[in-house]
Amino acid sequence: MTDDYEHYEAVVVGAGPGGAAAAATLARNDVETLVLERGTDAGAKNVSGGLIYAEESAPYTIDDLFPDFREAATDRAVTEHYIHNVSGRNVKTFDLHELHHHDTEWADAVLRRKMDSWLADRVHEMTRETGGGLLTDVRVSGLLREGGRIVGVTCDELDPIRADVVVAADGVNSELARDAGLMDWEEPEEWFQGVKAVVDMPDGAIEERFNVGEGEGVAHLFSGDLFEGARGGGFLYTNDDSLSIGTVFHLDSIAEERHEPQELLDNLLTHPLLADWIGDDYEELEYSAKLVPDSKKVAHPSPHRDRLLLVGDAAGQMQAQGPIIKGMNHAVTAGALAAEAFVDARSRGDTAKAGERYEAKLENEGVMDKLRPTRYRTLGRLGEV
Repeated sequence: MTDDYEHYEAVVVGAGPGGAAAAATLARNDVETLVLERGTDAGAKNVSGGLIYAEESAPYTIDDLFPDFREAATDRAVTEHYIHNVSGRNVKTFDLHELHHHDTEWADAVLRRKMDSWLADRVHEMTRETGGGLLTDVRVSGLLREGGRIVGVTCDELDPIRADVVVAADGVNSELARDAGLMDWEEPEEWFQGVKAVVDMPDGAIEERFNVGEGEGVAHLFSGDLFEGARGGGFLYTNDDSLSIGTVFHLDSIAEERHEPQELLDNLLTHPLLADWIGDDYEELEYSAKLVPDSKKVAHPSPHRDRLLLVGDAAGQMQAQGPIIKGMNHAVTAGALAAEAFVDARSRGDTAKAGERYEAKLENEGVMDKLRPTRYRTLGRLGEV
């Protein structure tokens, strides 16, 4: 009988930005919350190109939920944005400052291992006070059902756990979303392929080479023929003492052009434009790759089923429109709204309505229109995108 299993009011799966936002909001509302993270340490399984935004129009930003976040968990505040169109050795540069700062309070460069580790510590402190806490190195493998309805989660390392709500913030390969039948992104045109290298920088080199002040940073974007016809582009973000350099391309474009993603990244790393910034003899501290969903095509309009609510990449909530790439901030907003929806439903004595309330909040707060603009929804119904 499932009644014999341990029970929590809320189980949050994943301790990244979306999961942390959900857990913090639940804990602040005295909801008994258990957070389960598959990594040995929070951040160990995460890859990010490196900018987190606070949007003026967002109902929640991460520093709303964690007031000391920017001082403790981010690297440089990005105050300059440029895009470089490359044709051979010729480069034309455009200032994107106004575009990037539209609807933006701030944008900071982050490294996920550092950021997620800090968030996990805060979340553990907050949720422990509710009677829950955060457990790492736990793989949530599926959904617990009773009478065909979702009532909790199953784990490889633990007995099944019952919950009044399950917030799945377990990423682009969400086993919970697939188990619930809410994820069916199988086509290459529904995905982006990201590849990133973190390059070490000597003390003081970022200030000198990028002409920025202490604590200030810059974002450079790249497009043009160095990517050999693949649809997408490259980026460079300044961290405290390293650079995040990477590329993001439509997966179907890479397949059509028969490119290897790492070779396209090498084209960027070896271009003369970068030589003044990284030098000829640089050290790569990290190399990683990640598939990310194209929210215009896959952001789920109803990311819930029974007691399960999806946030972040698990719900396809990654915005990539032109030079704007936003994912972590939308995960934060969605996580907080999912938690808020449960708290509202609980206050009315009907927690089964949490999913419907979450869906309505995503729509009413304008989140869905950012992820899937109306024109894309219309074209999608016509089969044109």
